[in-house]
Amino acid sequence: MSNKFLYEVLTKCQQQGNLVAIYVAQDMNVFELGYIEAVTDYDVLFRSERADGYSEGLVVTPLALISQIEA
Repeated sequence: MSNKFLYEVLTKCQQQGNLVAIYVAQDMNVFELGYIEAVTDYDVLFRSERADGYSEGLVVTPLALISQIEA
């Protein structure tokens, strides 16, 4: 996916307050779940959440590593 497309999608998810799953590996069982805090042209900052709703902290992920997004 292009960085421009990811930027637009992630910004929209941030504005809507969507819970987002970000996949950063080819293995579709590996992902981070959370809420988008900020998006730049190259990175996304999100608040990672566990399945039980507790926050695991902030995670920065380069847009170039993202293989899929689910909202």
